[in-house]
Amino acid sequence: MVYELYENGVCIKVIGTRTVSNSAHIKIQDIKECCKKSIEETGLSWMVEREVSGGKAVPEEIKNACIFYRDKSNRLELLINGIAENAIDDFDQGACDQIEQIDWYSNSI
Repeated sequence: MVYELYENGVCIKVIGTRTVSNSAHIKIQDIKECCKKSIEETGLSWMVEREVSGGKAVPEEIKNACIFYRDKSNRLELLINGIAENAIDDFDQGACDQIEQIDWYSNSI
């Protein structure tokens, strides 16, 4: 959360209460949820049930897509953890900004 201190209608101070550890935790959970949704969109869950019950095998392109999503999730998590580890302290607002800018859909990692 960010608080702004105004005097005579002019912002004189911005106070950030975010922490690196909390920003990283929230962003990692968000990334994992996006990964889960992307995998679900492939239709894998019903295909796995079909394969386990003796039906057709899951197509290779679906398996590859799921592997891609899991790898992307792992790489983004490593990136977030790297930023958190290199932060000056837990109140490093620059590190919080970097972490919060990481996005599942727009990140090309």
